[in-house]
Amino acid sequence: MSSNAPRLLLIDDDQMAVVLMVRVATSMGYHCTTARSGASGFREFARSTFDAVITDINMPGGDGVVLARRIRSRSKVPILAVSGLEAQAIAACGIEDVPGVDVLQKPFTPAMLRDSIQDLVGSGRRASKMVAEAC
Repeated sequence: MSSNAPRLLLIDDDQMAVVLMVRVATSMGYHCTTARSGASGFREFARSTFDAVITDINMPGGDGVVLARRIRSRSKVPILAVSGLEAQAIAACGIEDVPGVDVLQKPFTPAMLRDSIQDLVGSGRRASKMVAEAC
């Protein structure tokens, strides 16, 4: 894969979900970095620059809502939150209050994920980190 390939950060504690996301994203030409919790996902985010972040909402070790808020305080990178929660629970968790976050409900098909990734970064908008103090 080219070093110029767009980069995605994929965060989910469900290994099967990570495998699906990596498979779909790499087939689209993306370079993927993965993490298994919100805390480890933020460490990966702080180490590198990504074109988009896909994170589960409900995870041990730092949930996706907290992660999305921390990322948004440093960057305008597009974020896709995925969740197996019911629509009401997703609305109640506060993820929709974080600017620039799209939501995809699990279970999703590879085609649904592909469409969401294209909507998120397909327009060619490449994100860059804003200069901010570390959280």
